[in-house]
Amino acid sequence: MDAPQFIAGWRGWGFKLMARDKKLGGEKGKNENGQKIFVLSVCALFFSIGIVLPVVSQEAAATITPFFNDLPGFNEAAGYPPIAINFDEITPGTNITGQTIQGVIFTAPGASLIVVRGTDTFTPSGFSGVINASTNKLFPTSGSNVLSPGGIELVPGPNSSIENDDLELRFITPVSAVGFDILYQSLDGASYTAVEIRDPDNKLLYSNNFIPMPDIPVSCGSPGGPLFVGFVSDSNNIASIKIDEFDKNAVCPDSNIGYDTIRFIIPVFNTGEGTYPSISGIHNGAITPKQTINVSRMFTYSCPGTGGHSEYVWIYGNGINVNATWNGYQGAEGYHYIEFSEPFTLEANVTYNYTIKTGSYPQIHHTDRLEIDDGVITCDNFVDANGKVYTDWIPAIRLE
Repeated sequence: MDAPQFIAGWRGWGFKLMARDKKLGGEKGKNENGQKIFVLSVCALFFSIGIVLPVVSQEAAATITPFFNDLPGFNEAAGYPPIAINFDEITPGTNITGQTIQGVIFTAPGASLIVVRGTDTFTPSGFSGVINASTNKLFPTSGSNVLSPGGIELVPGPNSSIENDDLELRFITPVSAVGFDILYQSLDGASYTAVEIRDPDNKLLYSNNFIPMPDIPVSCGSPGGPLFVGFVSDSNNIASIKIDEFDKNAVCPDSNIGYDTIRFIIPVFNTGEGTYPSISGIHNGAITPKQTINVSRMFTYSCPGTGGHSEYVWIYGNGINVNATWNGYQGAEGYHYIEFSEPFTLEANVTYNYTIKTGSYPQIHHTDRLEIDDGVITCDNFVDANGKVYTDWIPAIRLE
């Protein structure tokens, strides 16, 4: 018997034990006092076998590295992805089911995906084992808003329209790393959540049928709290992540979960900072991104102590024809940006032309061709404000 078969056999046995224990302890392996009984030994078995060595193919195991309750390790492996989504710019009460945010499509296999203030969530009556219901909330990990499938009321199960807290994230542009916080109504040591990750062809890259909890004392009615979950791949092949929450009863106030603080690197085209000398003028050239990017605005790096900016940008060719105009000196940093009226997509390894008119003193790359991690940008010509022509001035910009 090879290793995957061995692990699968042990995990299948573990699930049978858990199923038997549910019959003994009231669906969730708890006695009449709400204490977890034999299921704890099964959870320990999962931790030692099912979680450390999840049921995935050997190929998938070599592709995706999971990080459970290990944000520092995730950051080190993934290159410190920023917080891309924290829901704080969304009005509480908004249903984001089917919406696209920062290039991520939010779909709801279960209850509707409602953005709420974390402190507004509450545990109603109907659960057994409650110690202090005011501590059983979905506490945010950044800002004040969280994603709570079903809304602010954290009801007992089964209640598929409110309590089924499944979530699927679909990345328009696949990423190499993603991390987020799962917010538990009660951080009681048993997650009752599963995860699977798929590539752009819907091929399963990774799955785990029981996300491990931190090594904490287990107690029915424990306060709510977060669990960081992160995944790092060796390529930009993470196209979707599905979280399956399967705690669907009223035994202990722990049937609900939420989400917050989603981290991933948003694909951009970034030349990085340039240098001086500088002068305003009109740049013409070409851009070839290495990865597909969704563009809604352009940032221009300015020389220190100046108001360097772009006044106009036109990107065209290969099916793209978009332009935008600067909106003036808006706020301390806003003048660096030009906003496009509608987002558009630049495909990987496709060349597009650009015309950029700059103002004041933007930073410049003094070369006719600049190769960066995000692709290649070239200069056909640059006509400065005095009418002088150059062929080796590239504006320092970031398309995002």
